[in-house]
Amino acid sequence: MKRIIFSLYRNDLADHESVPIFKREQFRKYAYHIEQKHRDYATAVGADYKLFKPYSTDYIDVQFEKLNMFEKLRNEYDEIMYIDFDVIPNTTVNIFERFDLNKVCAFDIEVADIDNEQLRERFNDNFEWNSMDMYTKAHNKKAMLLLHDINGTQSCINTAVIVMNADCVRNLNFAERSVEAVCTFNDSLEDNLYPEQISKNWVLNNEVIFSYIIEKYNVPFTNIGMPWNFILDHNEQNMTAAAHFLHFVHKKFDLFFG
Repeated sequence: MKRIIFSLYRNDLADHESVPIFKREQFRKYAYHIEQKHRDYATAVGADYKLFKPYSTDYIDVQFEKLNMFEKLRNEYDEIMYIDFDVIPNTTVNIFERFDLNKVCAFDIEVADIDNEQLRERFNDNFEWNSMDMYTKAHNKKAMLLLHDINGTQSCINTAVIVMNADCVRNLNFAERSVEAVCTFNDSLEDNLYPEQISKNWVLNNEVIFSYIIEKYNVPFTNIGMPWNFILDHNEQNMTAAAHFLHFVHKKFDLFFG
């Protein structure tokens, strides 16, 4: 059984709201340490490790490149895991042996179900929606599925940690299906049931496209849960020893490395 864990990183991405100056500097400061933690985990679970430099400097393109990499790697490896470069393993538990890799394994985040009346109440309070917020992404995905008469789930998959086997990669068929998904995304910007205050914030996003493909095509999926992708951001600032993988969205890597 041949396994690989891979990540992508380059320090010269174009400007994007997800990579402000502070986050760029944190990556530059801790890149070596993060890579070593990735390599240590790969060794512990009997996997190769490769850190790829993305072809593009565009943040959105890089997020799609990581998903397309599965197609290339399935020709050489039986089991494949992707991990964002801001995710730090905090365990020796073998994720390859924890889940059924015939299914796409990732963290599916459920968001609150807010009806249009509640949405309008928020708008009256001048609530600002953000294109990177999981609520916004989940409802963009739902709008896309509704164009195919599918009532989607109230959730969106975070793509920071993904693991599956080569057969599952083939079944997912992301490269081909993403072409149709992007067309549906473009249609959803004009044809949807959502108030403009939320739909105007929809932007092309890998997590929306990935989640849409899995639901539309009934791709077998397992939710790995929060312990395997414990998100540290403005909502949750503190680490926990119970988490296998710590996902430093806020990029405060000093909390881990000191």
